[in-house]
Amino acid sequence: MRLPEFRMVSVFGFSVMAAVLIGLMNLYSAAVGQEHYFLRQLAATVAGAGLCVMLAVVDYHVIRKFSFALYVLGCVALLVTGIAGHEVKSTRAWISFGFFSI
Repeated sequence: MRLPEFRMVSVFGFSVMAAVLIGLMNLYSAAVGQEHYFLRQLAATVAGAGLCVMLAVVDYHVIRKFSFALYVLGCVALLVTGIAGHEVKSTRAWISFGFFSI
């Protein structure tokens, strides 16, 4: 019974990778003369893929031990964003750290 499970994971993984690659190709073709948009998106894609791999390798019991602290950290981040967030296009949804924003 391992084959169907592996097959579904593979189909889903390849579908996600295809969608990401198509999106990157579209951005590259649309941003002629402004390649920094493509490079920023590519860096974010690589960072996100690395985070996904890292979370897939780590046993979820380890993450579960820190779940309350991560929940509190998320709530504090929401409060900080609401109080001292950087306003972009009339929306206060970013925390600015000078050289990058979250």
